[in-house]
Amino acid sequence: MEKQKTQLFEDMLQECFQEFSLEETRAYLWQLFSLTVSGAYNSQPLERREKLLAVYAHLQQVLNALEPMLTESTLGSRQLTDPYIIKSPE
Repeated sequence: MEKQKTQLFEDMLQECFQEFSLEETRAYLWQLFSLTVSGAYNSQPLERREKLLAVYAHLQQVLNALEPMLTESTLGSRQLTDPYIIKSPE
């Protein structure tokens, strides 16, 4: 069963990183962060905003794939302790 979960996770990662390479993901994540913090996100061209949101969705897929693995380990049982962290509405 564990081997099957690992294979599913590896397949999902390969699928996700076909759209964006690891280097592209890092670059777009930094751009999304810096544009959001600076307040310049809304002034970006639509195509760029769509690309940044696609990277966000890409990373959400990775986190969703990790969740079952983490909830079975001690890492998954840790609670958020930072009061400034905003949880996703999902």
